[in-house]
Amino acid sequence: MAFLPSQLRESPLPDVESGVLPTGGRWLDLGIATMLLVLMFVIYFGIQDTIAITDSMWTVHVAMSMVKEGDIDLDEYTEIIARRNNFGVLQLDGHLHYFFPWGTPFMAVPFVFAADVFAERVQSMSLYDHLKTTYDSVVQRIELSIASLIGALTCVVVYFTGRLFLSRGQSLLLVFIAAFCTSVWSTTSRGLWQHGPSILMLSTALYLILAAEKKPWLVQFASIPLAYSWVIRPTNSISIAILSIYVLIRFRKYFVQYVLWAMLIAIPALVFNFSVYGSILPPYFRPGRVGSSGTFWEALAGNLVSPARGLLVYSPIFLFGIYGLVLKLKNSEFRLLDAFLFGAIFFHWLIISASREGWWAGHSYGPRLFSDVIPYLLYFLIPTIRQFAPPITVRKATVLVLFTLFAGFSFFTHFRGATEPAAAFGWNWQYGNVVQEVNNDPTRLWDWSDPQFLRGLRPAILYVEPHSLSVRVQEGHTSPRAHSLLVANLGDRDLIWQAKSPSRAHLAWAPDSQTREHVDPETVYTLPPGESTQPLGVTIDIEGYEPGVHSLGAILVSTGSDDDQPVRGSPIAIPISLEILPVTNQPTRSAPVSGYHLTFLPLMSKGYLTSELVVAPPDILVNGAAQTLAEDGIQAFYGPGWYDLEHLDAYAWRWAKSPAEIYIHSPVRRVVKLESKPVALYESGAPQGMGEHGILKVATNQEDSIEVAVQREHIFSIDLELGSGWNVVAIESLAGNVRAADLDPDSGDSRQLSFALDVVNLIEE
Repeated sequence: MAFLPSQLRESPLPDVESGVLPTGGRWLDLGIATMLLVLMFVIYFGIQDTIAITDSMWTVHVAMSMVKEGDIDLDEYTEIIARRNNFGVLQLDGHLHYFFPWGTPFMAVPFVFAADVFAERVQSMSLYDHLKTTYDSVVQRIELSIASLIGALTCVVVYFTGRLFLSRGQSLLLVFIAAFCTSVWSTTSRGLWQHGPSILMLSTALYLILAAEKKPWLVQFASIPLAYSWVIRPTNSISIAILSIYVLIRFRKYFVQYVLWAMLIAIPALVFNFSVYGSILPPYFRPGRVGSSGTFWEALAGNLVSPARGLLVYSPIFLFGIYGLVLKLKNSEFRLLDAFLFGAIFFHWLIISASREGWWAGHSYGPRLFSDVIPYLLYFLIPTIRQFAPPITVRKATVLVLFTLFAGFSFFTHFRGATEPAAAFGWNWQYGNVVQEVNNDPTRLWDWSDPQFLRGLRPAILYVEPHSLSVRVQEGHTSPRAHSLLVANLGDRDLIWQAKSPSRAHLAWAPDSQTREHVDPETVYTLPPGESTQPLGVTIDIEGYEPGVHSLGAILVSTGSDDDQPVRGSPIAIPISLEILPVTNQPTRSAPVSGYHLTFLPLMSKGYLTSELVVAPPDILVNGAAQTLAEDGIQAFYGPGWYDLEHLDAYAWRWAKSPAEIYIHSPVRRVVKLESKPVALYESGAPQGMGEHGILKVATNQEDSIEVAVQREHIFSIDLELGSGWNVVAIESLAGNVRAADLDPDSGDSRQLSFALDVVNLIEE
């Protein structure tokens, strides 16, 4: 259905209870509004774990300067500002000034004045002197109290706006959505961001414009909060321009008065700006802060659906605003104001997506930059809420159920931001080399594995860096090489972990310490939540290798339990590779064992093999061929219990001490067949300790083990059920271990031996 401009102008405001507050019910509405004001203030102020301490940091200080000095410079706070690294402060003509707009601090003046009087008369302290030297919970609570009151006042305005269209119960539902399902709860009530006062001003202006449909003379006063909204935040220029055009078209008779009332705010503001900044526009308002940023199209999508900043992710309830528009069109209720408000939302979306300083709004929570237009988004929910009145049809019931689900999820996301510091703050910051600060790594804004609203709820998450280790030395250099690992807990619960290393690597605490305490592979350790990290030293023995490339096995870090239960969870294997350059300085890529092909790859993907050198062991084959280390294929490395590959001419074998582990990475769940041939089996009582038969016990991922009867020089096979990721296959001989020197005293071999295998072949089923 098409609408001409004349039709839009003449379409009447839908009536509920005649579109105005009934005389007999006004006192009841005032009572409800008063209770809302008190209740919302108590709720907002009662949550003090997520007080904002970023952009709004100096708001109270600026307000105090206005009270005590009659200016807005921050010169008297030089000491405390320096301790905060001058954040949010700029220097103009030798004076310190708050970088952000002065509209919000000016609104805070009466509250700061009251706090100053209270501190002096009741607590016998000078709040002014306190602010000069200390930024503490006292300052934060003053800021929180003002922000909470502004948020509560916004809820009152939303209630009266709803009453122009809705019943009291429906209006309270609208207030609930505004109060708890939007950034009003998770952001603007947490501190004196610009957005809280901005929402209050735009909500008030919208209410006056809507009420003017019945009382046209009210529209002239809408320019006062609109004009002041510009002093608070420059992006409100969009609302001022669009709504002013609407007033000119719809209420031409009152437009001159509308402009004159606006001048009461605009002229003093411009004069003040010029006197302080030498320009009618403060630095924060300069047009250069908006423009081509190279991320415009990403920002358009991100401001809607990013898991860290998306409006429709954090407040999916606003999708019902689209449904509200459909209802308006269907019922011939689409008005000129609807078109203008939709335009204001659209152009606001464009402007915040064109920010040159980062569309994600730095260290904030959820869709902060979209919060200014919350009053308009709430307005478009009104048709949806209005239809929930009896009688309830099947269609209405379906919409109501969906509406409740979407509102519930919106409540959940903003509850997380309002109450959980790990979500509100922690997500934005860097921890070691594991998670980068969001401004340095904006790709995190799209990481659905770590959405900001779930911080604080995640289980313990094991992370290890780097994902592989490599050593490159010249022939003749045989001293041990030192590396380090970083074990990290990316989750929100205690991480119980342990680490095992192959025979050529030794793990120790305190990588930089001269005296290292070794990590016990049988002991489980704890990393607390909050993305804590534990550095480990790795000493790699490289003696005894010929020029070429070699796999030295893999370190395994796995999650576990602090009781007697076996360690379980998703392990991470870190392959260790060695390259020895011959004296000719020519890199060698040939295998040191005749008859075996050794794979060398410069890089691996998928995040688990990323060093300069990754070498697969030559005696673990996949489908009868050397491993290619392809990201979509099986990869396998030896863990603890195995010794170096030994060979004589073209014949090779590898001794193991029970239990010995093989680490197999599979990108998907699958069953593979492990085939191998024992070349030696320890058997107590057998001649020289070596027997012809034995029993090997094989367990995959610490599940129930399977016993396999084996015979020397005969191939055996066993099915392995692999999960996605790294899998631990433990092989143990029931005969146990024996010291080689006990079998042959002349050998001088102190190793514990159990069995020796020929090539291990992994066959994909």
